[in-house]
Amino acid sequence: MGIGVFTNATQENATALGYKAEAQGINASSFGASAQALVNNSTAVGSGAVANANFATAVGRSANATGDSATALGRAANAFGANSAAFGTGAQAGPQGVDFGQTAQATGTNSTALGQLARATQLLSTAVGNTAQATATNATALGSKAQAAQAGSTAIGANATTTAANQVTLGGTDSSVRIRDIAASTAAQVGPVDVVTVDANGTLGRQAVATAGAVDSVRLSMKHIAAVTDAQFSALSGQVSALSGQANTLFDLAGTTDRDAQRGIASITAGAHPHFPSEAGKTSYASNVAAYRGEVGFSAGLMHRLEGDFAITAGVSYAGGNSTAVRAGVAGEF
Repeated sequence: MGIGVFTNATQENATALGYKAEAQGINASSFGASAQALVNNSTAVGSGAVANANFATAVGRSANATGDSATALGRAANAFGANSAAFGTGAQAGPQGVDFGQTAQATGTNSTALGQLARATQLLSTAVGNTAQATATNATALGSKAQAAQAGSTAIGANATTTAANQVTLGGTDSSVRIRDIAASTAAQVGPVDVVTVDANGTLGRQAVATAGAVDSVRLSMKHIAAVTDAQFSALSGQVSALSGQANTLFDLAGTTDRDAQRGIASITAGAHPHFPSEAGKTSYASNVAAYRGEVGFSAGLMHRLEGDFAITAGVSYAGGNSTAVRAGVAGEF
């Protein structure tokens, strides 16, 4: 169905509304001047918006969603990777990337950028805060102008900057680090204690300190060790190995369950419910997008009114993986 000058709705269930709007895929929808929904199940809303992949959604002037199941929301927002989500003016998101904020960039695979000008440009990188930058694999920058530019590094606090791989930096120049209730923490310590050391670069370390309590503890431990037989050691080793395998299995299961739950919530939250058509023979539609903890859900629904006050309805929701949900039903009034 095409409404407007030079509209183009060429496929089944396609809808184009606006000057030169195009809906060229099955179930595609475009709304706005020159809006383009070019692939099956794509949605483009806004002047010049383009949705050019399966289940892609672009909302906003010149927004682009070019990856499967990608979502771009905001003027010139660009979601160019599969399952990516870009929210904000000029925001950019790569494969599985999520960003929120004006000109934020989550261009690395599975990256996250939150805040104006935040940049997460590499695999599994995370940048949170105004102008925060995480520009290396597995890097994390938290705080205004925080910078983590080495693999596996973490910068926490305003202006915090890392200088080596796998390094954690707390705070920037002239900042201080405070630990609340150090007395309670000291009282909770068990066993031998060490002294914290700091080098000229601010890198923390520790040195062992021999105390009377530590010496007594070692003496008692030696007595217990002497009483343990080789057979007991072997039995203990087998039990520890079994427990380790079970723990690994539980961690894997927990991770899978958590991801599936987040996708399910995103899919349900995005559920679309079309309104009842105004007269027999007409079809209404609705489409929603939702994000929950890094997972993005998309839904589309249709309702077709038959003769009388009776209609049939169908819809689908998807948030990645095996989260596809399909529904069908009837509606009416009396």
